[in-house]
Amino acid sequence: MISKIIIEKDQIFVAKIKGAAKNLKAKILDDLILDYYPAEEVPIKAKLFYDDIKAPIKKGQKIGVLKVVDMDGKMIVSQNVYAIENVSRTLISWLKDLF
Repeated sequence: MISKIIIEKDQIFVAKIKGAAKNLKAKILDDLILDYYPAEEVPIKAKLFYDDIKAPIKKGQKIGVLKVVDMDGKMIVSQNVYAIENVSRTLISWLKDLF
C-alpha cells in the first residue's frame, strides 16, 4: 500500500468573503493523505466547499470542507478547513445591518 500526501497542512486557501475587511485565509489541520494500492491509483481532484459564512470570522472557526473526489465525483476522503486568522467586518457592512 502507498500513502501519498495530496495536500499539505501548510497549504493556505484564500477566499474573498462579502462584507469582510480582508481576504479569508484558511488551512487544514493535518496533511490530507490518500492510501491506495498501486494498481488502484485513479485520477483525483480536490474541491473546497465553503460553509455559508460571513464576517466576522474567528481564528480556528470551521469554514468548509476539502474533499478529494475521483473523476466520477465520488468522494474518496475529506477534511475540515479552518480559518487561520480573525476576519472582521467592514464598516460599511456593519452600517448596512443597522439600517
